[in-house]
Amino acid sequence: MQESIVRDPALAPDGHRKIDWAAEHSPVLNTIRDKYLKDGTFEGVGVGVALPIEAKTAYLTVVLAEAGADVAVASPGPFFVQDDVAAALAERGVTVYASSENDPEDADRELERVLDRSAG
Repeated sequence: MQESIVRDPALAPDGHRKIDWAAEHSPVLNTIRDKYLKDGTFEGVGVGVALPIEAKTAYLTVVLAEAGADVAVASPGPFFVQDDVAAALAERGVTVYASSENDPEDADRELERVLDRSAG
């Protein structure tokens, strides 16, 4: 697995709290996870995600990873990244290419990294 690129890994504790809150308040996704994704449904499948990195979308990527997917995520741009959530995702085994300090060209490169990982 390739190393994540995040602004500051030390921000992860706040991100974990946000993701945990989203998990507690996501009954539909939790039902899908419990009924259909407990058996490693996505084992070995590469999944690329290009969405704003915040607690709810982060929880979705965590569920996919728990179902066995090799998940890589990037944001559509630096204004769409909560750095604490990105750091927490990286700690949870999701490959993250995102930082609020990046410029738009960096964001384009990060999206390309996600595509490269998902295709390969």
